[in-house]
Amino acid sequence: MNRGACFVYIIRSGRFYKIGFTNNLIRRVETIQVSSPTPVEITIAGKFYDYRFIESFLHFLFRLKRQKGEWYALSIFELSVATLVLEQCADGFIPSPQIKDNFWHGLSLKELKMAYAEG
Repeated sequence: MNRGACFVYIIRSGRFYKIGFTNNLIRRVETIQVSSPTPVEITIAGKFYDYRFIESFLHFLFRLKRQKGEWYALSIFELSVATLVLEQCADGFIPSPQIKDNFWHGLSLKELKMAYAEG
């Protein structure tokens, strides 16, 4: 188990998805957006204590879909599986007033910043 907690996220850019973790979701999305030719969207993100294990498990689960680095070509079905995995790891989930129903789903960077501002 890691000392602090971080977000495990799946971010979409074009037809590819990045699986990773960060302690600052807004800064991470901004960084990815700068180098992306298409708008970036958070497909799903949740905050967990055991974030390294969860991220590694998702990488292993979708290893055959890896395109480059942490970027994957995932189907709707595979995204549903990833959502189920994160929901099953919910015992390590840290509630946050900005996260509706324990997870963020389908947020643009602008919507993410608004959610933080409201919380």
